[in-house]
Parts: sequence; structure tokens; C-alpha cells
Amino acid sequence: MNKTEILIKLNDAKIAHKEWVKKAELLMDGYDMNIDAIPVSERECSFGIWFYKDCKELKNCVLIAADTISKIESIHTQLHDTYAMIYKIFYASYETSLLTKLFGTKRKIDPKKVKQAQPYIEKLESFSEHLLQELTQIEEKIQAVNDEELKNIASS
Repeated sequence: MNKTEILIKLNDAKIAHKEWVKKAELLMDGYDMNIDAIPVSERECSFGIWFYKDCKELKNCVLIAADTISKIESIHTQLHDTYAMIYKIFYASYETSLLTKLFGTKRKIDPKKVKQAQPYIEKLESFSEHLLQELTQIEEKIQAVNDEELKNIASS
């Protein structure tokens, strides 16, 4: 994989993560979503698919600190664990109709649930910010070198 391909995939992963967070925020604002739209499992979201496929190749890159990939994995797992808690608060006993599942309509949110979920929402935002910071650091390191220096990354 060359430098351009790595940077494009990294950028796509960042965008996918931001979209996932936005969908989680919409869920918290009362929009019903298909469970597949906001995967609870860190291996099923678009970012997770990128991480466990392409990002793992970055472990071979001497530019990336050995613990950086592990740190990103930990943050990403914590992010999804936090989201699972939010999901349980809002949807543990909520039944949705087929049309609601298909079209993502808005429903009234119980203010007590919002208050209960607030600490988790703040943690989710913090984990997201930390994840994006780690990815930006990787991106900056990769941008600073040429393709020749990245040859030790396994080709896809």
C-alpha cells in the first residue's frame, strides 16, 4: 500500500467514525435508527472494519509507536462499550414498528433518560476526540515521509 492509499483509507476511516458518532447523537436526540446503522460492536462499524484490516498493517511502520495501535484499539473498544450503555438506556424496553425501523422517525425522549445518559454521552464524546487525535498524529507522521520510506508496510 502506498502513501496516498494509506492516507485516503485513514481519512475515510476518520469520516466513518465521525458519521457513526453523529448517528449516535441522533439516536440520543430521539431518532430511531436501525440497529445496523450504529453498530454496537467495534468490529462491525466502518471504522472497526478499517482498523482490523488496513490499520493493523501500520504496526509494521517504524514511524508509528508500538503502543499507538493498541491505544487506538482500546479507545475504540471503550467508545463502543460506552455507546452500548447509552443504547441500553434509551432502547432496552422500547419497541419500534417496521416503518420506524426503516425510516428512522423521531420520537419523544424521556428527559430522565437523557439525564441518566449524560455522563455516558460525555465519555463517548471524549473517547471520540481522543481517537481522532491519535489518528491525526498517525496521519501527520505518514504525510511527513515519502513512499519509499513506507515500503515496510505490507501491501494489500
